[in-house]
Amino acid sequence: MKSFPSLLLSLVLIAAGSLTSLSGATFRMWHPTPYRSALDSPFYEGIQGGIIFLEDFEDGLLNTPFVRDGAGPLAFGTTYRSLITPTGVSPISNVDGDDGIFDFQGSQGDSWITVRSDTGPLEYFEFEFEPNEDGQYPLFAGIVVTEVSDIFEEVEFGVYGESGLNLAGSGEFDPRLWFDMNLSGDVETHRFIGFYAEEGIRRFRATNTLQVDHLQYGYGIPEPSVTALMALAAFAFFHRRR
Repeated sequence: MKSFPSLLLSLVLIAAGSLTSLSGATFRMWHPTPYRSALDSPFYEGIQGGIIFLEDFEDGLLNTPFVRDGAGPLAFGTTYRSLITPTGVSPISNVDGDDGIFDFQGSQGDSWITVRSDTGPLEYFEFEFEPNEDGQYPLFAGIVVTEVSDIFEEVEFGVYGESGLNLAGSGEFDPRLWFDMNLSGDVETHRFIGFYAEEGIRRFRATNTLQVDHLQYGYGIPEPSVTALMALAAFAFFHRRR
């Protein structure tokens, strides 16, 4: 068994290297991960530090700073509960922990949908970001996909920088890898996906999405403190000895 000092050093190096090191990166994608509350976000440290905004839509509005709905002139984004339930919208599917209870129920809160007034719900979302007071666009953006339209179709993401180009390239994933055919919208199928773009993100969208939740965007993720890493190493060491 490793000595405590070597175990501590190993854990510090692993944690410091894997959590937030983006040195030299121009673009990064966080692949889909299970999500039941903000604690599950890879951006959580930034949310806690106030440099990543979290919009959970629980007030029925998109009203965090420097973002607006980008659905276009023929459609509009709205929250599920702020609209009289239109024909064709499936039951609401919001993040499990938004009602303060982890009970595998996702119908007690709110989620974001895109609607066209003449045809009803659409199968995509789009958000546009504005520069902050320092003229900076968000470097990070992410969202929780809570319901797809067709599990046999990929969810394709677009992450557009200041250049106007889609930086995501192959930013898509196959819902069949994490959705049961009969469980689309169930909280156990909710997945977070996130992006980092060095040049800044002006527009963020995805296809094949009926409902999304917990929009997250901002400017950084704080590095873990040395104290926190030592505590992690100590926990792992004593847990191993038990």
